[in-house]
Amino acid sequence: MIILIRNLDRATDRIQLHAVLRKFGKVTSLDLVMDEETGRSKGFAFANMATAKDAVNAIREMDGMQLGANILRVKKAAASSVKKGKANQPEEEEAPQRPSFRPRGGSRSGPRSSPPRKRR
Repeated sequence: MIILIRNLDRATDRIQLHAVLRKFGKVTSLDLVMDEETGRSKGFAFANMATAKDAVNAIREMDGMQLGANILRVKKAAASSVKKGKANQPEEEEAPQRPSFRPRGGSRSGPRSSPPRKRR
């Protein structure tokens, strides 16, 4: 089972993360996602645990754990986030989409109103 580890300290390396994961079961693969331009960690990783029991144990023990300066967020990875080309950003981290329509009756700042009437 593949788990997603988020909110990693940018200084955390693969060796440190593997050492922590190993405490909770056998790690069959570990992908610490790196920024291609800077060569630094993007702050999240995917770990494939040997069994579902190992994965559940790692999630339970590591979610909320402090590693370096950060508190980790760990959960089961969504299948779509581990596909090739999607590993550069966790699925729920994407910005929400703006609606493709604009409400009628006004501008973005609010509904229009007519100018004040002149007094006689």
